[in-house]
Formats: sequence, C-alpha cells, structure tokens
Amino acid sequence: REATGVGLAEAKRMSEQLPCRVRDGVMFDRAAGIARQLRKVPEAVVAVLPTEQERLPFVTRYEVVATCNVW
Repeated sequence: REATGVGLAEAKRMSEQLPCRVRDGVMFDRAAGIARQLRKVPEAVVAVLPTEQERLPFVTRYEVVATCNVW
C-alpha cells in the first residue's frame, strides 16, 4: 500500500491477482523507487518497463510490474 498509494482493498486485490501492474505512467526515478520498496519483500519479483501508454515527445513513462516467486 505504501508504494502504490492505493487502499487496503485494492492492495489486497492486486496481491491476489499477481502478476499485476503496480504503477503505470510514472517517470523512471519514481518507478525505480517503487521497485526498490517492493524488492524488500523476499518473494517479490519486480520489473520496471516502458509503459504502453501514449508517449509524450521526448518523455518515456514507465510501469512497475510485480509478481511473486514461489518455489
């Protein structure tokens, strides 16, 4: 919840529907910060990818995607 800014119910839904997009359309520094927070969870697998949203000229937005590594 801290990394995404969503409520408890939405955070629970996201964790039950992994893999999921945690944040979308953010600048790289913000996306990397969110990824660092999520990587504190030992089972988390997090990726920062260019977003599929409409791109603004000279600005690339990123998305943070998370899943759970279960062995």
